[in-house]
Amino acid sequence: MRYRERRKGGAVHLFITVLCMLVIGGVVLYAMRGGDDIPEPEPAPPAEEPAPPVSSSPPVKIEITPPPVDKPPDNNDDTDCPFYEAQMPILANRENPIPGDYDPELASIGNGFLLNYKAAYAWEHMQEAARADGISLWAISAYRSNESQTRNFNNRVAEHIAAGRTPEAAHAMTAEWIAIPGTSEHELGLAIDINSLSEAFENTPEFAWLSENSADFGFILRYPKGLEGITSINYEPWHYRYVGSNHAKRIVEMGIVLDEYVISD
Repeated sequence: MRYRERRKGGAVHLFITVLCMLVIGGVVLYAMRGGDDIPEPEPAPPAEEPAPPVSSSPPVKIEITPPPVDKPPDNNDDTDCPFYEAQMPILANRENPIPGDYDPELASIGNGFLLNYKAAYAWEHMQEAARADGISLWAISAYRSNESQTRNFNNRVAEHIAAGRTPEAAHAMTAEWIAIPGTSEHELGLAIDINSLSEAFENTPEFAWLSENSADFGFILRYPKGLEGITSINYEPWHYRYVGSNHAKRIVEMGIVLDEYVISD
């Protein structure tokens, strides 16, 4: 009886052992086959490529074409000069306001400044010539709209009033330095302030170069010293006006200002 029980127990033990071996063998075989039924891990996403740098394209340069050159009545040799102006310069002052239908025909001269396209062309060439002589010229003011001129004028009037002056006195004092809106050459697009707004500019190599060469490019010193009684504007060594090389040279030779030149011609 005990023998039969032992025999029965041994069979059970043997069955369990064989079963375990089969299970272990299956697992080993499965591992050797690579576990086809187990989904493979998804590959890691590729590293995101850095965005290409944003190109900083240079500003588009506005091409300025030479002004048309008209033949002068006297067949002057200056007809070959691109800065020659057949027409008499327009005069803007207290007695001669800018016509309401005036069109400045603006072109860019860089740094946000604009000039009449003929003045812009001449300014570009004058800058290049000065640079070749080691002189650096740059614009600090050029074309102004009537709104901008009005704002500048009124701001200065307000400053004088805040300093204790009467409105009448403030207006008169302002008009000695800033043209009354509607009469400013800046509104014509033909005036440019160069390098500095200080009278000390007259002591610089840049001013000396302009005094000697600006007329060749059609620019004149618009408000000279000692002629304030004619121009009604205080001396401004920085303020230059484009009139054309033929007119500019005559004005310099005659030693007069534009106000006199336009009336006398």
